[in-house]
Amino acid sequence: MFIVFIAFRLLESGKPVYDYIYVVYLFLNSMFIVAAYPLVFLLEKIFGLVSVSTLKDLSDTNNTLLQELARKAPGTFQHCLQVANLSERAVNAIHGNARLVKVGAMYHDIGKLVNPQCFIENQAPGIDYHKNLSPQESAQLIIKHVSDGVELAKKQMRSMIPYADLMKISEEEMQLLTGENDYQKAAELSRLQMARPTSTGVW
Repeated sequence: MFIVFIAFRLLESGKPVYDYIYVVYLFLNSMFIVAAYPLVFLLEKIFGLVSVSTLKDLSDTNNTLLQELARKAPGTFQHCLQVANLSERAVNAIHGNARLVKVGAMYHDIGKLVNPQCFIENQAPGIDYHKNLSPQESAQLIIKHVSDGVELAKKQMRSMIPYADLMKISEEEMQLLTGENDYQKAAELSRLQMARPTSTGVW
């Protein structure tokens, strides 16, 4: 910064700087700028804020957590990227915080890392993880990825504020969807059981 200032002064007047108070101001300004970056993360922790620089770091698909998701649950990883792109465009259209929503979408399913084969997008062809499970057991395993995701985020993500809020929404949605699916499965199972003949041969 000091070199840039000197260069502009030389271009402007053709003379070097003789007033050294400017040098002091430039030095202090440089120190404040250097100190500002780590101060941002301190303020995030104290006041529960999320900076643009943090969101930018979290949106990098080369970070450890997303790379692990890509290796262990490739179907979920692709799903998260698609949701992130769609949500970013939607929020941009209504002039909202698109970067925050995109990051939340990228991480909303990281809890599936704990048991990736439980989810259809990661299952190998011909393998049904839930085939021998009751509807209640399937629902518990699927919904559990929400709390698993929060725990993973607490351990590996620098900021939990946006993730925790978005996961509350995701949990409510998952409970509704899973509850409906498993209700249908349980109803069908109950219908089949009622249709079986009794030991006396009476239906």
